[in-house]
Amino acid sequence: MKNIRFIGKTYSTFDGFRNNLSGFLSGIEPCFSWGVLVFFFCVRGHKRQLFLVRRQSGGSGGAERVAADFSLRLNAEWEVEQVFAGATVNGIQLGGAQGPGWLRSLQFANHVNRLVDKVNPDVVLSLERGPLCDLYRAGDGVHRHWMKLKYGGSCRWMFNPLNWVYPAQERRTIAAARVVVANSEMVASQLRHAYPDAAEKIRVIRNGFDPKRFHPGSSDALTSLDLPSGAKALLFLGSGWRRKSLCSVIAYLVELMERDNTYREKGFLLVAGHGDVASYRGHADRLGVKDRVLFLGAVENPADLCRAVELMVLPTQYDPFSNACLEALACGCPVLTSTANGASEVIDHGRTGLLFVNSNEKAPSVWAEKFLETSFAPRASIAESVAGMTREAEIDRYEELLEEIMHAKETAGG
Repeated sequence: MKNIRFIGKTYSTFDGFRNNLSGFLSGIEPCFSWGVLVFFFCVRGHKRQLFLVRRQSGGSGGAERVAADFSLRLNAEWEVEQVFAGATVNGIQLGGAQGPGWLRSLQFANHVNRLVDKVNPDVVLSLERGPLCDLYRAGDGVHRHWMKLKYGGSCRWMFNPLNWVYPAQERRTIAAARVVVANSEMVASQLRHAYPDAAEKIRVIRNGFDPKRFHPGSSDALTSLDLPSGAKALLFLGSGWRRKSLCSVIAYLVELMERDNTYREKGFLLVAGHGDVASYRGHADRLGVKDRVLFLGAVENPADLCRAVELMVLPTQYDPFSNACLEALACGCPVLTSTANGASEVIDHGRTGLLFVNSNEKAPSVWAEKFLETSFAPRASIAESVAGMTREAEIDRYEELLEEIMHAKETAGG
């Protein structure tokens, strides 16, 4: 055979060449193995970058908790960057933490858009109207609809700059987004009416709850509040007390006390959340129930309250989908709310709760009469009615949408 030349050496026999080749391969095997591992780590272990946008961060509000839960769960597959007012991301300080509400909203949206232009993340998921994004979760509802409810035919809306800024931002975000998610059929319908050109991109994914925190069980919450044995308590939970009709809820307690001996003797209203305590305490005083309305402030474990009370009462004028109502149901607590609450879609009237149209001055009397004649389902059955609506199931739907968006962007070349 002819001489074989390999890496600077000449071999006159095939056996010599084979032996040297074996030695060479055994020498590079560790390097080759590490190279393969590094290659696969880079290709398969690389996380796509997701910007999760919400102006406020770290608060106790429903949207802030949603952002935190999304970040925690999506981080397994995505490199999640929480984008919020006051944060510094890639050298850009995001405004929107100070000033009047309309200015904070404008500054934040502008700074987020500059950041996105600079970084070009794979996907932008916005929980906030204003920023340009791929996926917009319209958890705050439709501002134009809320304006109609609040002002009717009055021109007073014109004097609040937010009523000029929010609709323009909402329109801009919806136009830019590939997918718009409503958290109730109610909001989806309002979006289609307000933005008919975006109708094809609207999906519905209802809110979810954490089953580790919110589930049926016993509670000593009333005892810890020093309420008398056998106390009958109602629960109002949330901020935005005027929009959620706290005055009507206080009047509802009065109506129950006038109609039922147990409530007359041991009826209480627990108010959890932030608001103008002095003003509403004064209202309770004028109605003669100052000592029966307890203002608890923000509570760490609302589930304990939900397990202890007779009824969650939230006759809101407008709520895209109240997390508090869903979480109460998950604890087995029946809910009284209005049909202007997206969460009303998961309540079985007369079985797991009571549904009414928006409140008026006669409403508390109607609510009291209906409540006293209603026998709700057992608490375990109420909880079972929403058992499938977990936060995990909700985020699974969002993960599917994110993959759908990524595929569409890759197909379109970005």
